[in-house]
Amino acid sequence: MLEGGRGKKEDRIDHGVGLEFHKRIGDHVQTGEKLVTIAYNSEARLPEAQELIFESFEFADSPVAAPPLIRRIIGG
Repeated sequence: MLEGGRGKKEDRIDHGVGLEFHKRIGDHVQTGEKLVTIAYNSEARLPEAQELIFESFEFADSPVAAPPLIRRIIGG
C-alpha cells in the first residue's frame, strides 16, 4: 500500500518502506505513547495506510494474550 514493492512477487522491494512497532500484544499503553512508526517514500496512500493500521489496534482495560499463531511467528 505504501509502495514498498510487496504487492506482487516480481516487484522490486523498497527497504525504506515498512512499519516499526513499539509495543507488543498485551503491553501497557498510556495516552500519547507511540505505537508504530511508518516509514514511507510516497504520500499518495499514506492516509489510507494510517487508517488501516489504526483500525488494527484494540485497547482493553487488562492485558490480552496473543493468538497462538502470532506467538509462534514473533516468538512472544
